[in-house]
Amino acid sequence: MAERGREPLLSVVSSLGVVLGAAGSVILMIIDGKSAPRLVLVLFIGWVATPWAMLAWAHVAAKRWTPLTRTTLYWVTLALVPISLAIYARIIPQPAGTPHAFMFVAAAPASWLLIATSLGAAALVSRPGRSRGT
Repeated sequence: MAERGREPLLSVVSSLGVVLGAAGSVILMIIDGKSAPRLVLVLFIGWVATPWAMLAWAHVAAKRWTPLTRTTLYWVTLALVPISLAIYARIIPQPAGTPHAFMFVAAAPASWLLIATSLGAAALVSRPGRSRGT
């Protein structure tokens, strides 16, 4: 019951996280890609923004989801903000010998995978009518 009381605050904080994560990721992409051709930079910005667009859509759609799935969405969002920004700010070092853009290319699909598996598992576990112990 205590978790339900925190859900509105968690929703607001994670919605702010979507905005901050998207803005920070795009800004760090622009800073790092300032010498890239403009078309490549625009394509990378779109690529880097896709997990945040996915999360923004999920925050709107979550009103119809079970409390467990919504709470999972909020915590996944809050986890992705510092992780993504640390990757893009190069606080988390990239593997030796990888191309300069590797982290920008790899972080988006890794984020999609985390979002999809976390929300999918939460939705599966919290399905209405699912009997416990079967």
